[in-house]
Amino acid sequence: MSLHDVELSLEKALREALATRRAIHARIAEAEEELRSLRQRAAELDAIIEHTQAALGRTPVAERVPGLPEPSASSTTAEPASTESVPSTHPPVRYEKPPLRSNIKPTSLRFRDLTATQAATIVLREAGGPLHVNAIYNKLLENGFEFHGDHPTISLAVTLNRSKRFRKVAPATFDLVIRDVPEQRMSSSGP
Repeated sequence: MSLHDVELSLEKALREALATRRAIHARIAEAEEELRSLRQRAAELDAIIEHTQAALGRTPVAERVPGLPEPSASSTTAEPASTESVPSTHPPVRYEKPPLRSNIKPTSLRFRDLTATQAATIVLREAGGPLHVNAIYNKLLENGFEFHGDHPTISLAVTLNRSKRFRKVAPATFDLVIRDVPEQRMSSSGP
């Protein structure tokens, strides 16, 4: 075998090695993209599970899936898992979970033409503090709000959780982010 044949053989082997390396890197990139997509989907499912558990008034339960890292604390619990590791000067606030009353007859129709977020804002402002989603639901029904769908309290909790107007202070319990907004009145007489 001549020196030229050896060089051609080495060049061919080099090209094949480079092509194989490119193919492997492409497969790695595809696998990383799929992993990113799966992690994003898992995070979305964690949020849905948390919202549903909150709407049902249950304490979030984290399921351990073998081979996966633990879900982040923000997506599984609203409170620290252990109070021993977090010093606290105040005991955790527990909010009452009122019963749902589906047989409510509206005493007014003031919420009839409002959205759920608008009506819930009024209810929480009038309450002066946080309320459980069941209490908000009952107040909305009393004031003529009409719910559609099979699971109105779950829908209401998800709506409140997604809105920037509200913050969750306990499982299925919400308060207004901004409690008092000063009214700005415009004078008709001008400056």
